[in-house]
Amino acid sequence: MYGPPWNLTRLPLNVNWHEQVQLSPLQAIEKGYQPNTDAAAQQYGPGFQLSMYGLMRLPDQFTLVGFRQSQAVIDFVAFTLLALIAFQVLELPYAFLAVLFSLTASPFFSIPWTENGSLYIWGWPIHFG
Repeated sequence: MYGPPWNLTRLPLNVNWHEQVQLSPLQAIEKGYQPNTDAAAQQYGPGFQLSMYGLMRLPDQFTLVGFRQSQAVIDFVAFTLLALIAFQVLELPYAFLAVLFSLTASPFFSIPWTENGSLYIWGWPIHFG
């Protein structure tokens, strides 16, 4: 339900304002700027920025779809880590509740599916990445 495939190629090609905040600095890194400085500065910090850049470069897909894929991977890893920690720390019924609530009453709920079946990934969930 939450994991791959994300159908990201079916997303509209217009760039959301929140994507622009992150894409411009990533493009600056691609042009040679140091991460999180000058034209590459952004509010999410160098660790998140370098993770995103690395994931975009990994399949050599420095495109809008590559950007969205990297964000989906970071969101999925964050959710998986949350679930693993819940099952390690809590008793089984409480762990199930914690995972359920993380999908309904937390920023992970901000990751909805669009009407065309693709994952709408930008927004608050990236703060878990």
